[in-house]
Amino acid sequence: MALGKRLRQAREEKGWTQTYVAKMLGLTSQALSNYERGERDPDTPLLNRLAKFYEVSTDWLLNGKSNNKSIADSHEPTHAEIEKVIRDAQINFDGAPLTDEDKEDVIGFIKMALRMKKRKQQE
Repeated sequence: MALGKRLRQAREEKGWTQTYVAKMLGLTSQALSNYERGERDPDTPLLNRLAKFYEVSTDWLLNGKSNNKSIADSHEPTHAEIEKVIRDAQINFDGAPLTDEDKEDVIGFIKMALRMKKRKQQE
C-alpha cells in the first residue's frame, strides 16, 4: 500500500492528473489508478520509468530503504558547485583559454538554461 500512496503523492506534488501521467507513460488511466490504490504493483521496468518521470528514487517510491525523495544514484550539482568547477577549470575553446569574463558568460548561460528547464517542468 505504501507504494501506491507514494505514487499518488509524487503525481500530486507535480500537479499532474492521472490522465496526463497515463498518457505520457503509455498507460491507461485505470492501470495508473490501480497502482495508486495499491490494487496492482507495477513491474520493475515500469517502476523505474515512474521514478524517473516523477524525478524520485525507487527507494523512496518503495518506502523500504529511504524517506529521501531524491534520486539516489545520481548527484545533481548545486549552482555553487557548477560555478566553482567552471571558474577553476582550465578550459580551452578553439585553442584559446577562456578568460574569467568568458567563464562568467558560460555560468550565465547555464543559469538561463536551468531556469528555462524549470519553467518547462512547471508547464
